[in-house]
Amino acid sequence: MISRADNGGFTLIELLLVVTIIGTLMSVSIPLSYSMYERYKASASAEKVLTYVSKVRLDSFLYGEENTIAARQGRLTLNDKAAEMPDELSFQVENPIKFFRTGATTGGAVKIYVGEHAFVLEIEAPFGALSLQAS
Repeated sequence: MISRADNGGFTLIELLLVVTIIGTLMSVSIPLSYSMYERYKASASAEKVLTYVSKVRLDSFLYGEENTIAARQGRLTLNDKAAEMPDELSFQVENPIKFFRTGATTGGAVKIYVGEHAFVLEIEAPFGALSLQAS
C-alpha cells in the first residue's frame, strides 16, 4: 500500500483565504493612507506660507521696512509684487496686512487653499503672533 507523506504545507484553500484577507485589508488601508499623505503634503505647503510670512514680519522689523501682504487673483502679493509661491497654492486675504518697521502689524487672516484642503493663517495685531489652523 502506498501512503502519502504529510509535508506540513498549506492547502490551496488556506492560501486563497490568506490572500483574500490581505487583499481586503489593503483595499481599506491604501485609500486611508493616501488621503493622510495628501493632507500631509497640503499642510507642509501651508507651513511654507507660515515661514514666508514670518520672514516678512522679521525683515520688516530688522531692516526698517513697511511690507504689505495681500492677495490678487488667488496669488499672494508682497508690496504689490507676486510672492514666489508654488502654483498649487491659492490665497484669499480680506484686508491687506501691513507689517510696520516698529515690529507691529495690522493683523488679519490669510486663507490658504491647497487642492481640496483649506488652512487659515491668523496674524494677531499688534505684535504679529502667527497661528496656522486647518479649516
